[in-house]
Amino acid sequence: NIGYTIADYAVKNIKDKKVAVIYNQDPFAVLVSRAFKSKYEELGGIVLIDEGYQLETQDFRTILLKAKNSGVKSIAIFGYDESGLIPKQAKEMGLGFTILTIDTATSGLFLTNAWNAKEGIIFSSWDAAGSDYKEFEAKFVAKYGVKPQQPLFSAAGYDTAMSIAAAMKT
Repeated sequence: NIGYTIADYAVKNIKDKKVAVIYNQDPFAVLVSRAFKSKYEELGGIVLIDEGYQLETQDFRTILLKAKNSGVKSIAIFGYDESGLIPKQAKEMGLGFTILTIDTATSGLFLTNAWNAKEGIIFSSWDAAGSDYKEFEAKFVAKYGVKPQQPLFSAAGYDTAMSIAAAMKT
């Protein structure tokens, strides 16, 4: 689980063991945030803030102030494109948090939303090293001229479509 991976990294590599967890209330982001929290606490970390938000949220300043006032030095963000606004607003507020997240931080819109605050964000990512994925990626690049932005979601979607197509043939 990618939540476990970033929790393990945080406990081993970040000096201060207190963190705020900020997550989109979408089922996937909730699942990842819960996995992060359970693993982080299992490894000796302390979650001081555990705060969900709705997808349409654009202003994270209240949550960021809660994190600041709790004394955390790190925030773990689990969301999608909208969550790029969190590091941007933290930087605008002069908050020097270490920011942890997952590979959704590699999407073009996350990076646009993060604007000048994307440098230094720490994220875990899934590596698509298998030959099946390489074949899919080559076909994708041939058709669209670019690599998929989200390899994990692209690979899972492709596998699902191929499985359905195979099932329809039988």
